[in-house]
Parts: sequence; C-alpha cells; structure tokens
Amino acid sequence: MSDIGVEVWRGGVNPWDCDGMGHLNVRFYVSIAMEGLVGLAAELGLQDAFHAAAPSTLQIREHHIRYLREIHPHAPVHMSAGVIEIGETEATILQVLYHSRTGQPAAALQTRVAHVTGREARPFAWSAATRERAEALKVELPDFAMARSIAQTPAGVDVTLARAEAMGLIPIARGAFGPQD
Repeated sequence: MSDIGVEVWRGGVNPWDCDGMGHLNVRFYVSIAMEGLVGLAAELGLQDAFHAAAPSTLQIREHHIRYLREIHPHAPVHMSAGVIEIGETEATILQVLYHSRTGQPAAALQTRVAHVTGREARPFAWSAATRERAEALKVELPDFAMARSIAQTPAGVDVTLARAEAMGLIPIARGAFGPQD
C-alpha cells in the first residue's frame, strides 16, 4: 500500500506510550496527530503556526479517529497527511498513521481545522498561497478512513457542565495540562 498525501511525521513507539496490554495508548495517537499537524501546517506554508507569537494558527474543531491495527512497543510508524477539502476559513484534513515495516495503516484521522488569529482565535480567510498549496495536497478519503459506526455530522453544542451533572456523569480524572499537551 502506498502512503496517502505527504509524510508529516516519523518515529517509534516507546513502551511507556503503551497501556497495560501493550498497545499504543489513545492519547499518543492524538499526540502524534498533533505533531503531524505541525508538519502539515509547514507544507501549507504556515511554518510558524504553532509558535507562541504566531499571527495565525490552526485550531482543531473536530477529530474523527478510526483505529485500524494495533501498534505495539518498538514499532516504527510514520504519518502522512493531505487535504480533503478547504473552505473559506476551515479545512478538513486526513492524517494516516502507518506501520513503517508493512505500509499498513494503523489509524486514520479526519480532522476539521480552522485558520484563526494567533491571539484571539478569530477565524479568517486562508491566503491565496495556502489555498494553492492545499489544492496540491488534495487527497481522496479512502474506504478504510471513513466513519463506520457514527454519522460524521458536526458535534453538538449542548455540552455543558449542567447537562453532565443532570446525566449523573462523574469526574474520572483531574490534573493540569503540561507543555507537551
């Protein structure tokens, strides 16, 4: 199988990145995806998008992750990415995490991002240069990356603490986000 899009990340899996069953923990799929997003931003001409004083950045609106094959400790993996569609201020991208030895996809992420100002997170239009690069990075969504058990509709906006309490949901963790998060 050949990679989809352009390579945006390459590395390996550490034992401490895995759960008690020896599988890559979900949070590390997302961590790799975030590093891959930095690589894709650079491909789009937005090399400084994630610097502290960046004039613009990419803000994640939604992730849809489809897990395809387990990843175990010491596995070499890499990620390729491309643009599924681009609008005035938002884009949907595809990131595929591959097993480097076999070329088989391990996970596929469809991510909707917004192009926003660095300080206020106010959406604004992509530049002509970024649009041109995005067109050159266009990819088709392969069957293995499509949503399987849920509809890919925008997430609800009725997520509130009051609703969670009414549903009887309980906190399962508390803590701080570190710089790596």
